[in-house]
Formats: sequence, C-alpha cells, structure tokens
Amino acid sequence: MSHLLSEFPDFIHGMRADSVEQKGEILVFKGEFFLAEDGTPTGKTMAVFNMFKLLAQQLSGKYRLS
Repeated sequence: MSHLLSEFPDFIHGMRADSVEQKGEILVFKGEFFLAEDGTPTGKTMAVFNMFKLLAQQLSGKYRLS
C-alpha cells in the first residue's frame, strides 16, 4: 500500500493511513487529515481525503477484512 501513497499525485509528506475498517463492500481508510487547531479543514485536507478515496476505490474490490 505504501507505493500507492507515494505515487499519489498530491502526496504530502506525513500522509498515511493509520487504520482501515470494512463498511459493507468498501474499505474505509482513516488517518491524519491535517486539520487546523480549531478542527477546520486546511489546504492539505482535500488531498488527504482524495488519497483515502483512491485507496478505497483501488483496494476495496481486491481485499476484505476478517
């Protein structure tokens, strides 16, 4: 999975998926969203969201959590 992260076009140093959950057929990835101190999104937040979405799209059809 780390090669998928590093090849992501909007990769930001520190991006990582810390956990994953199975929600029906979809893998849901979670990790640092680079939120501001007050919890609001920053410019990096959308890049992280898109990375987690890409991981879900590419990996959900191939893997299941037990």
